[in-house]
Amino acid sequence: MEDARQDIIKLTTISGIIIGVVANKNNLICGPVRIIDWKGQVKKDVIKRRVEKRLERRGEKLSTKASHEFDAVGIGLYVLGEF
Repeated sequence: MEDARQDIIKLTTISGIIIGVVANKNNLICGPVRIIDWKGQVKKDVIKRRVEKRLERRGEKLSTKASHEFDAVGIGLYVLGEF
């Protein structure tokens, strides 16, 4: 179990470094998005419908049923100011 914890720490560390380098090189602002800010207490099925509706307006479609993927797209739309 200890190895798995160390692997997660290594993964998050290297991810942070890569994001920092890419953001700095491209003058981007990176940071966490709090759940309460982008979706509040809304249930997953409501998020799915909202994401589908916004993507439809853009002429796009998400071909998945996984709720975490709808969450990821929802966060991206929130950051873009479209959610």
